[in-house]
Amino acid sequence: MATAPVVAVGEDHSYPRPNWAEALLRAHQQRWGAVGPVLWNANPGLISWSNFLIAYGPWIGPAASGVIRNLSEHNSSYKRALLQELDGDLDKLLERQGGLHRALQSRGHQLYLADEAETDHFNFSTLGVSLALRFHAGRAFGAERARANRWSLGRRLIYTAGVGLIPWMRLLHVLKEVKRMPRRCGLMPRILPVLILLLSAAAVGEITGYLFGAGLAKQALDRFEFSGANLANRGRR
Repeated sequence: MATAPVVAVGEDHSYPRPNWAEALLRAHQQRWGAVGPVLWNANPGLISWSNFLIAYGPWIGPAASGVIRNLSEHNSSYKRALLQELDGDLDKLLERQGGLHRALQSRGHQLYLADEAETDHFNFSTLGVSLALRFHAGRAFGAERARANRWSLGRRLIYTAGVGLIPWMRLLHVLKEVKRMPRRCGLMPRILPVLILLLSAAAVGEITGYLFGAGLAKQALDRFEFSGANLANRGRR
């Protein structure tokens, strides 16, 4: 139904700054298949920062413009003509873990992070909701990873046996992102216990996805995104 040459996907808890649209359109004058913004934490706190770093680490500001391996699918923009080429596959690709960016890359298109396009993102900031969120997100990821790569039962079991390593491997990725943000380094001693707890919940969810599939994880994640009660938890510390 869109008629503009560029289509943006946004979240109702992410608030673009005044330069956002102009910067995205300027970047789309180049060949990039998708352009994403830099994200900032709109409700900083221990739990909020933990969720933000886990889910959005590579795109947290400050970050430099450039070609990037992946973008936040919920906060990016696309050339409408390229989306039309995907035709009947687009609905599936727009689902959580749907692989829209992988599909664009497989067709030779590059993803671009535009540092002048900025948005302030609200994150879940209560522990109970965050643990459930990370479990279901991990389960959806594990199920889609195993499905997309056609893993055998044996491979699923091998990855399940390594459940104790998953939180620490993901923690290394988070530390890598924090390292490029010197002003945020002081966060780590304060958020580390929460971060490890949430990463552990994500790991349990991931192996559940490997073994039993997505189940109702995607539906649960949709409820987190759209439930008024859960959205009210954003903004609390």
